[in-house]
Amino acid sequence: MNLKVFCLSLLLFEATCFTEFEITVPRDTLTGFYGEALILPCTFPVDSLWDLKSTVITWQRGLDVVHSFYYSQDQLDRQNRHYVNRTRLFSQEMAGGNASLRLDRVTLHDAGMYTCSVSTNTGSQKKSFKVKIAAFYSEPRLQFSMLTDGVNLLVTSDGGYPSPTLQWLMENSDITNQTQTQIMQDTQTGLYVVSSWISLTEVTNSSLTFILHNRPLGQDIRRDIQLYSDKNEQGESAHRCQGCFIFIPVILLLIIMTVVFVFVFLFIKKRRRRREQTKQNGFTEMGHLSEIQILNGKTMREESRAEEAKVERGEVTGFPMGFKSSMLADQSSTAISWSAKHLEVVLAIWAGAKVPLESCITAVNKKLDPMVMMACGDLNIHQLTQQDQSSFFYLHFSKLLAEFEITVPRDTVTGFYGEALILLCMFPVDSSWDLRSTLILWQRGLDVVHSFYCSQNQLDRQNRHYVNRTSLFSQEMAQGNASLRLDRVTVHDAGMYTCSVSTNTGSKEKSFKVKIAAFYSEPRLHFSMLTDGVNLRMTSDGGYPSPTLQWLMENSDITNQTQTQIMQDTQTGLYVVSSWIHFTQVTNSSLTFILHNKPLGQNIRRDIQLYSGNSEMQEESAYRNLEWFILTPVFLLLLLIIMSVLFVFITRRRKRGQTKLNGFTEMGHLSEIQIRNP
Repeated sequence: MNLKVFCLSLLLFEATCFTEFEITVPRDTLTGFYGEALILPCTFPVDSLWDLKSTVITWQRGLDVVHSFYYSQDQLDRQNRHYVNRTRLFSQEMAGGNASLRLDRVTLHDAGMYTCSVSTNTGSQKKSFKVKIAAFYSEPRLQFSMLTDGVNLLVTSDGGYPSPTLQWLMENSDITNQTQTQIMQDTQTGLYVVSSWISLTEVTNSSLTFILHNRPLGQDIRRDIQLYSDKNEQGESAHRCQGCFIFIPVILLLIIMTVVFVFVFLFIKKRRRRREQTKQNGFTEMGHLSEIQILNGKTMREESRAEEAKVERGEVTGFPMGFKSSMLADQSSTAISWSAKHLEVVLAIWAGAKVPLESCITAVNKKLDPMVMMACGDLNIHQLTQQDQSSFFYLHFSKLLAEFEITVPRDTVTGFYGEALILLCMFPVDSSWDLRSTLILWQRGLDVVHSFYCSQNQLDRQNRHYVNRTSLFSQEMAQGNASLRLDRVTVHDAGMYTCSVSTNTGSKEKSFKVKIAAFYSEPRLHFSMLTDGVNLRMTSDGGYPSPTLQWLMENSDITNQTQTQIMQDTQTGLYVVSSWIHFTQVTNSSLTFILHNKPLGQNIRRDIQLYSGNSEMQEESAYRNLEWFILTPVFLLLLLIIMSVLFVFITRRRKRGQTKLNGFTEMGHLSEIQIRNP
């Protein structure tokens, strides 16, 4: 009977252990980042009976031992070598039930099903959960290849995991099926290298978008590419070039033939005239020659005499002398003393406040704090006598000299465009602090940003630029919080801000500087194929302040070879930046565009690869065109010479035939004369 009772008690004890001892591990899949540390959570219950010596913790991936702990220390003899020097437990937190494992330098091979086993003097249990590894893809690199049959755009990204999903858009229409993609996996790291390209045989003015999705990490990379081509001008230029090689030689031939025929015609005509007039005008020509010589001699003598007279006269030249002077106008400036400025502020705030005249005079005469006596009454404060007003403000300024310190930022505060900005200002409070005696004023220069007195906001004199954009933390004012929240920050909010606080214990004002900044958008690349080369333009907008731009070619600075245009939006004040570089001849090179927004530490770096696959063919084509351009005129000239020789040969042959015919005719006439004369 006793044995049965013992066995039943043992079963009940074990059942109690299994029901009361529960370890906790992640329910969902845990994602680790390649190369970084990963915490595998596992907790177990502990109580006052827990003992470290009786605790056994084992981590496994499948059947491989990842880490084991017992006898109050790590036991790594059976640890899989893949995890050597990469695992550790949180020993100091083990008493709080922490059996989590830290896994350093995570690799893709660490993915799998992990099991956490915990056994203590109060119970035992093990649970498993899944771990997957992912890696972010790098910034895509863009390569332009100018080929003989068009343009090739190649986008490459690496260092990511798992395999991504790629998409190409043209004017928001999916053209992924027109592209080609190559995905390779590194044999050592297991990370992927992705290359995707599209070939365009006819470059038109269009907008391309490349999108890479890495879904496990929620990484979406989107890059816009603008293409531009003056195709019509190129076609007309090519047509004109082809026409040049056809019409230029023809025109040259016509010109040469015209010149030759004109020369021959003039030569023949001149020769005939000379034959006819040689005898008649021989002496006349000699007379004309003598006359010309005489006239020329006379002219030369007259010019010589004129030169001599000019030399004898001489020429006296001078230059004007004078002095120019300018006067500098004296400039004067005015300064406002601290007390006068504060008096103006106090008057501006209290100008509309109403207090009982008797109470105010009593407060002044008894030299009590006027802020304590202020209340919303029937009489305006300006109805006090001048002496009472002087005493009133003298008491207020005497409070300024008391020890009262407020806290504002020492360094410049940076606000982000379009977001909310908290302007910190804290003041001391004690048990005697009263909300009704508290005055808080925020200013930017002389503009009233926000004011608070008589236990409520007083926004009648608030600058319209801040309307519906400012608020104080009223519920925290009792803790000395006079901070201001400024919503929907714009670039015009930059400047020097002053926080003025006056309470029943003292008054103080302090200033600090506020600057506004905005992140620049993802640069958009414009690729333009022009008749005289290629133009690359990078455009980014929505940023502030004006950025610093830099261009690199093979790590050498070529910024001085680029052109930059910076424009500012008249409404928002944000900048639009465009920078471009022009290449008359495209060579295989690597370009880098860098945008620095120093106030925000924003550095945008974009790599561009240029490749020209038709340079050799272009050179060969140019060489062939040059050959044709040179050889065609030579060939036509030779043809003209041959035609001229044939023309001369035929002309002489005809003359010989005519001479023989004339000879026989003369002999006939002579015979006839001889017959008639006997």
